[in-house]
Amino acid sequence: AVLNDLIYRKILVGEAKKRGLFPSRDEVLAYMDEIKRMPEEAKEKGIEITPESYALYKDFFTGLEKSGLSEEQYWRNEAVIGKYQEGMAIAKLRAELAKDWGFTPERIVTPQGVAEFEKKLEEFISLQRKRTRVEILDPAVFQSLPE
Repeated sequence: AVLNDLIYRKILVGEAKKRGLFPSRDEVLAYMDEIKRMPEEAKEKGIEITPESYALYKDFFTGLEKSGLSEEQYWRNEAVIGKYQEGMAIAKLRAELAKDWGFTPERIVTPQGVAEFEKKLEEFISLQRKRTRVEILDPAVFQSLPE
């Protein structure tokens, strides 16, 4: 399962790069800053954040701090930035594929539309996977990974 998820992400990120959809570092940092400010901006706009939602947000960073990473370090961590960059690339690619495949915004939000899109995406990934040669150089690395 872990290896399949890794391959899935790599195929989609690679396709996003081919299509020029991979976000720049500046774009990612701007997006991360928006996310970072969301709770404060919501309050300023009079949007109520439930205590539960805010607690989940803060608990995430409290957990990080226990492992020695502050909230500010999280937002500037290179590995975190890379993950946001990959996530944004995949989101952009999914939107472009939906458009390419004729999924209108109204259709893609229905349960049937989502199911059809995900099936089409799995077919796309399967085809890309067949075209991509994946070689595991050290199988021992993957023997200890959970399924």
